[in-house]
Amino acid sequence: MYRSEDVGKIQFVTYLKRTNMPLKKILAYVQFYNEQDEDSCYALLDEHRASIEWQLTELNTTLQLIEYKLEHFQEVKDGKEKEGAL
Repeated sequence: MYRSEDVGKIQFVTYLKRTNMPLKKILAYVQFYNEQDEDSCYALLDEHRASIEWQLTELNTTLQLIEYKLEHFQEVKDGKEKEGAL
């Protein structure tokens, strides 16, 4: 039987893993948390937040490029369909 606090910890660790935080850093976070070292917890999470923001920027840039390419290919496709109808 898990306590609600235990479930919360497990969920948070799962979220950190989903954001590609390395297991060593997750372990460090858990150790800092267990030691009640709030400053180290904050610093580690703040560093990871910055990393996630950078990843999001990179992904958004890539997404914009993909959307541009899709629009281009759709225009080419539409042009070929019009040529075929003539």
